[in-house]
Amino acid sequence: SNPVFVLMGFLSFIYLILGVKVGMFFNRYIEDSLKLSIENSQLMRVLEKEILIKDQAEVALRLSLSSSNAMGWSWDMAQNLLICKGDLSQTLGLSSLFFTGTLEEFLQFLSPEDQPKFVQALKHLVVYGGELDMELLVRLDDGKSRDLIFRGKAQATALKAEALITGIAWDITTQKSLARIEKEREIHEASKKAKSVFLANASHEIRTPLAAINGFVEALLDNINENGTGNEEMRADLLAINRNSKFLTSLVNDFLDLSRIETGRFYIQKSTMALKNEIE
Repeated sequence: SNPVFVLMGFLSFIYLILGVKVGMFFNRYIEDSLKLSIENSQLMRVLEKEILIKDQAEVALRLSLSSSNAMGWSWDMAQNLLICKGDLSQTLGLSSLFFTGTLEEFLQFLSPEDQPKFVQALKHLVVYGGELDMELLVRLDDGKSRDLIFRGKAQATALKAEALITGIAWDITTQKSLARIEKEREIHEASKKAKSVFLANASHEIRTPLAAINGFVEALLDNINENGTGNEEMRADLLAINRNSKFLTSLVNDFLDLSRIETGRFYIQKSTMALKNEIE
């Protein structure tokens, strides 16, 4: 056999094997590319869905905050950036739905007494973690003030652990006003009850000596009437004492009736009476 033909056949066989290998390599590359493309497409659909859900949740949260006198807030310690969004007209007295600024700029909304308290609470949260729950007084531009509850939680970030704090704040001014009114009402009721108890006790204490005075005066008058002893001046004095003691007794009874009315223990009893005697 001719060596040239043998060499050509061998080379053809080598080329054939290389062609098969290259075809298998490209076929596998195409399959992997298609598989990766499908996986990327599925991943993109999942990401798009998650972004849509997140956007819908954010819109729902924003609507919820704007309709409930509340706002969401977050503070990035690394950038010293504090962001608020929600019903800022009710909480911070702003016309916009967003506030972005430094912590020092945000502190201007708080009362001077609460500013260091809020800063200290944030620092404690950054260092030790946990949750924030405190009541702060917000001063508005129109001179009014609002009572807000601030709640937040420290989150881990790539820059530094526990360097991001997010939370929510809502207005409790109405609830506090109602609580103050209720407390004042309770104080008023307690004061009225104490006054009624004092009137009842004082009236009972006064009635005891009045009853003794009335008894002694009536006994002296009876003695004068029976024995005819004593002069008319003494009789007139005893009658004056008797008349005034009865008046005081009637006044004490009125005080007792007043205390019973205030405590809801007054009862009306129907009976016949001589109007002429009552007037005299």
